[in-house]
Amino acid sequence: TPDSILQQDVEHHAGFHIEDLASCTLIRHVFKGTSTFVLTLITNAPSNSLIMEKLQGHSGTSEDKD
Repeated sequence: TPDSILQQDVEHHAGFHIEDLASCTLIRHVFKGTSTFVLTLITNAPSNSLIMEKLQGHSGTSEDKD
């Protein structure tokens, strides 16, 4: 259940406060007022594929000029 996951992983939240609000789970960063986007990505793409390299902030091509 989500409650047991929250209780088991309290030490592994990477600086986020996680609150169970009955109908949803709220993830709040400890630095109030900072822009933070939390994402969980589940994929079967190889970690060295072009898209995964880009998502990790690695630029593998000369086309990347963003």
